[in-house]
Amino acid sequence: MFDLTADRLGSIRRALVRLQLPQTRVVSFDFFSDAEMETLRAEALAQDFRKAQAEINHRGRAVFQDFDVCFPAPRTGSFEALARQLETGLYTASQSLSRPVFASPFELADFAIQNYPRGRVVSVFIGMDFAIDILW
Repeated sequence: MFDLTADRLGSIRRALVRLQLPQTRVVSFDFFSDAEMETLRAEALAQDFRKAQAEINHRGRAVFQDFDVCFPAPRTGSFEALARQLETGLYTASQSLSRPVFASPFELADFAIQNYPRGRVVSVFIGMDFAIDILW
């Protein structure tokens, strides 16, 4: 699981190309297998969570949070495999671009897992504002 195949590198490369376009701030694409998603979901839900702060204010903007959070989430098991896949994949795909996004290899800084009320999603946030939503 979490193998970095040629197809996956191509998906990452195409996403990086789209992100370099003016006004493109987000890309979304299928990337993980069902088995990988289930592994991430099960491992995420096995973590200890605390109630998120109901409201966060930053620079005059209020954000309301209705989830439980695990932060920092451990970089072990499937999360470690995911991190290595993304670190290697993003850097490798970037190097094939005429304007590489990453000048050197990097490590993702941290993980946060947000657990929303049933019927919503479990989100795994990884350094650099990268998010994976895992539907319940």
